[in-house]
Amino acid sequence: MGPDFGGRLKKLRRLAKEKEIDAVLLSSPRDIEYYTGSSLTGDAAFLLIEMKLKPLLMVSCLSNYTHDTKTAKVCFISEFKDIVKEIKGFKKIGFDEKNLSTGVFLKLKGMRLRPFASQIKAPRMIKDGLELNQIKKAIGITEDFFKKTRPVGKTEEEIIELKIAGACT
Repeated sequence: MGPDFGGRLKKLRRLAKEKEIDAVLLSSPRDIEYYTGSSLTGDAAFLLIEMKLKPLLMVSCLSNYTHDTKTAKVCFISEFKDIVKEIKGFKKIGFDEKNLSTGVFLKLKGMRLRPFASQIKAPRMIKDGLELNQIKKAIGITEDFFKKTRPVGKTEEEIIELKIAGACT
């Protein structure tokens, strides 16, 4: 069973509604992945989360993004004005003021942006069952590693050599 992206979006939408926000604009690749499962690198991407419609993932047409996602509608953009066109109809747009670049912020200057970083991050603070299981698995792998390699007093190079030699497999 994978992450509950629908539940994550529901929590964020509830937080937006409480602050009278019409839509949320995400710019951090980590946040976009958390809410949609879409892993992004390189070129800028934005996720527009409205209150009722499927989120809109806006990706540069120059990117190599080829993933199909069930959690968001993908839209390829060629110019920044394409992003503005998608968000201009909203009265209040929550955005991550800690991750949005100054250049992008200045391009969105005419929009009704509202700082919303703490609410965007809030659902990520409480781990769900899947995340807790992943953390437990990582702890187990780390404990096994330390038992097998006994790294105390060894350099990183010595530990890497042990791993390569199969001591940690």
